[in-house]
Amino acid sequence: MNVNASGAISGPYEDAFEALYPPDQAALKRTRAYALRALRQHLSSMPGTQQQIADQLGIQQPRLNLLLRGDSASISLDNMVKLAARAGLRAELILKPTSSRRRT
Repeated sequence: MNVNASGAISGPYEDAFEALYPPDQAALKRTRAYALRALRQHLSSMPGTQQQIADQLGIQQPRLNLLLRGDSASISLDNMVKLAARAGLRAELILKPTSSRRRT
């Protein structure tokens, strides 16, 4: 991994996940990050207090607060899919070939 003077990662990487982790771990971390971002956006747009939203989702309010703050370590991908369904979202996983830029 190459880090330039500003601290940015440079090199043949599509994103920081690819630069920092082996391909399988990078794929999981990237997928969790994208899912959490979409879930956070939806939950933030829901009407009501955090307590009301948490009750609707069947979780405790402190757990909802962790999700809204983007604490990805606090939830698994499986649980994100379950919460998304409870919030009225449908989760889809799309598998695509990797680009030729990726390391092997």
